[in-house]
Amino acid sequence: MSWQTLIPVPARSALPADPSQSRRASWLEFFFDLIFVAVAQVGVPLSEDYSVHGLVRYGLMFLPIMWLKPSSSM
Repeated sequence: MSWQTLIPVPARSALPADPSQSRRASWLEFFFDLIFVAVAQVGVPLSEDYSVHGLVRYGLMFLPIMWLKPSSSM
C-alpha cells in the first residue's frame, strides 16, 4: 500500500481550465522566488570553502535574508 492511497490528495492544476485565460503570479510567489534565488546565490561560495570560516560567512550572509521573511499577520 502506498502513501498515495492513505492520503487522498485532490488533483489540482496550476494552469487555468480555459487556455485563453492567463494565470498571473501573486506578489507573494515572486517574493518567495526571490528569496529562493538569494539563498542559492549566498550558498555558492560555501560549496568552494566548506570550513568553519565558510560556514560563518554563509550564516552572516543568510541572516539578513531571513529577516526579509513576510510576517505571519497577513
